[in-house]
Amino acid sequence: MTETTIALVVLQHGLWGNSAHMKYIHNKLDEAYGDSISILNVEVNEAKYTYDGVDICGERLIKNIYSHIEKLAEKNKKVDRITLVGYSLGGLIIRYAAGILAKKGFFNHVKAQWLITFATPHMGVRRPTTSVVGRTFNFLCGNMVSRSGEQLQLSDDYEDGRPLLDILADPDREFYKALELFKVKRVYANVANDRTVPYWTAGLETIGYYETPKSLQVTRDEKYPALLTAVGVNDPSKKEESKSSWSPWYLLLVVTPVVVPVYLVFAFLFVGGQGLLSRRRAHQLLNGKILIGGTDLPVYKDEEEERHHATRSETILDEAFLDVMEGAHFQDQEGGETQKSSEKNPQESNRVTYSISPTPELQSSVQPLDLTLVQQKIQENLSRLEWERIFVFIRGINAHASIVCRDQRFTQEDGECVVRHFVDTFKP
Repeated sequence: MTETTIALVVLQHGLWGNSAHMKYIHNKLDEAYGDSISILNVEVNEAKYTYDGVDICGERLIKNIYSHIEKLAEKNKKVDRITLVGYSLGGLIIRYAAGILAKKGFFNHVKAQWLITFATPHMGVRRPTTSVVGRTFNFLCGNMVSRSGEQLQLSDDYEDGRPLLDILADPDREFYKALELFKVKRVYANVANDRTVPYWTAGLETIGYYETPKSLQVTRDEKYPALLTAVGVNDPSKKEESKSSWSPWYLLLVVTPVVVPVYLVFAFLFVGGQGLLSRRRAHQLLNGKILIGGTDLPVYKDEEEERHHATRSETILDEAFLDVMEGAHFQDQEGGETQKSSEKNPQESNRVTYSISPTPELQSSVQPLDLTLVQQKIQENLSRLEWERIFVFIRGINAHASIVCRDQRFTQEDGECVVRHFVDTFKP
């Protein structure tokens, strides 16, 4: 049987999520590209397992990718290019996985095409500690959501006293070098109505353009109205229609005195309990036992077993990819050359691509955000790469869910518009 080449598209959901959260994107990609792509909608990191940490989830994802490629090879389908798509925490998971795959030499055989994130906290979610709300949020996130919460708060000691997100953005590390390989790097960020992942961390921003969205006048893209093309100080005579955006708040105000206390009790007991279980699970994993989708798998602890594991992975790759890309090479973090995307001159990739231009009036009226030194460093390093930064305005009370049409109740016109933009502009 004749061997055919195919593009692999990996979809990784977010914290406490499951593969159903990416089903809308999955379906739209399938409708648009059919058999020319193979879609891996990740199921090995679902629900409570997302608490275990970006690194652990990333290792599970890597195993899943290898397994999926091996199954395709058995059907005479050779993956020769890959796209990674991450939603929320999933964007950090795919960045971690990309770094480890690069270090293993994966991209010597497979072209790194697109890396796309939707509402991903690239700079963490740590809020300023100048308010009670900020301090409370930081404490709950860092203590109740296990290792993932610590990593999002930048309070973990991943290596030499540095948090994982700082290491992921270190230009000298494999994770950053892996980003350089992707032909297109794009982020979608909500400018409003996202109380989970603010615009600044999803869009790699340090200026507070969207701190007071009601005071802004925005210009929308004609074909994709949820996407912003310009933003400025609001003209009182041209107000953005929002009658459908705010009406749900009236109902919320009525039920809040009853619902909120019950919800908080449930959240503390359930989420806190899962956080404790995750810490125990992560401790077991890091000490020689790994759980993937509820299944115990051995960790290769001694050098002989590690060599055997590496050989097996390389064998899978050799079987799946018979034609090695000429001239492609990648070396571990100790030094040496790194494969660069052939489509870009590395010296020309030292900029950020904007899809939006704040007016001079707005630029003169806003201030830099109150970010930590680590957050500023992460943004500065990542901004040296060439990103397509897409800022979107989704009407409704949960733009974080709607940006990927996470399920039926959050599937609405603006979210569909964002997904349509991704599918239309994506070239596998």
